Amino acid sequence: LDFFNLQVEIYTRLNSQSDRAYLRIYGKNFEPILALYLALFEQKNIEWKAKTLWFEDKHYNKVLQEREHSSEHWEDNIKPYLYQTYQQVGKNNFNIPSPKSSLHGIEFELFGQCAYLYLMSEAGIHRWKFSQNQDFKYKIEVHDTAVDTPLDIHRKSFYQRQTIKRTVEPQKIKDATLNLEREYNRGQLLGLVIERLDKRFEQMIDMEVL
Repeated sequence: LDFFNLQVEIYTRLNSQSDRAYLRIYGKNFEPILALYLALFEQKNIEWKAKTLWFEDKHYNKVLQEREHSSEHWEDNIKPYLYQTYQQVGKNNFNIPSPKSSLHGIEFELFGQCAYLYLMSEAGIHRWKFSQNQDFKYKIEVHDTAVDTPLDIHRKSFYQRQTIKRTVEPQKIKDATLNLEREYNRGQLLGLVIERLDKRFEQMIDMEVL
């Protein structure tokens, strides 16, 4: 083993749960950023299972009303959003739970070497601006343990008044956390992100294993 891989092995042994992480993508029209992460997981040998999140007005309001009037531990079994298992079969293969529901996110459970430490810097607001009429904001959350889905992910206010972590345009990327700002050609985006994540991961391992 070289010195870095030895550090990774030491960190893994000291942190028995380090190979598990939970990454969430919240927002509408998230197919482009989903494609990026699925490609990243494949490149880094990260296994995953996922569920999509759907908002249905009638169900959501009913659950909130039941929460207000119930003295039981509703959080254990009553959820305001509808969930569907996601499997990557074809393109945009989403199972719609009902005709009146709308898609607002996907939640991943990940399994891979130091998955949380590697991906933790992805957390934040990501803005993908394809054109004047296609300007989307996504909230990326990365956790080391399972947590409940935030309320109001279907509302615009959930994504406002927060600092933009990353902006992706057709030929330009800017990321404050990864100290990245440059132009790129088609097909280069994934490589740029992985290069910076690798570098930051090495820095984090150095800090964790002294």
